[in-house]
Amino acid sequence: MNFKTFIIILLAFVTIIRAQQLVEGILAIVGGDIILKSEVEQQVINYAMQNNINLNRNPSVANQLKEDVLSSLIEQKLLLAKAEEDTIQVDDQMLDERLKQRMQYFINQAGSEDELEKMFGKSIVDIKKDTREIIKEQLLVEKVRAQKFRDITVSRREVEAFYNTYKD
Repeated sequence: MNFKTFIIILLAFVTIIRAQQLVEGILAIVGGDIILKSEVEQQVINYAMQNNINLNRNPSVANQLKEDVLSSLIEQKLLLAKAEEDTIQVDDQMLDERLKQRMQYFINQAGSEDELEKMFGKSIVDIKKDTREIIKEQLLVEKVRAQKFRDITVSRREVEAFYNTYKD
């Protein structure tokens, strides 16, 4: 089965799973990976922190963010399956540096490590562990996308045609 057929079947399956009620916190199954409610909630908190959004004051924004994050995670899991298939690896030094930057940003946003722990309801060690995994997945997805689109070139004529089509 080729990758496109796999994606189509997987998306149909995910849609069916998503339409059903939550069972034990599982929101979706993509290939062999599951997407947990807690995973979505953590990414929503991360996004809200990075963009100074108060989720308690904006429940409709929080709900929309949850839907957007879930869709993004489904896409990400599909790309991770492709990364695994292509045996793509992530440089540990780059991963450690990004984790250090992200954690420092979170601590600065929260005000202290204690406040960050309160926001996430987890210890710093657990936040780092979860955030490291998220960053690793993001780096793998970036690599898959870069490989997929590296041979694409756009001519000046195509850019001008695109611009002329949408300029009004």
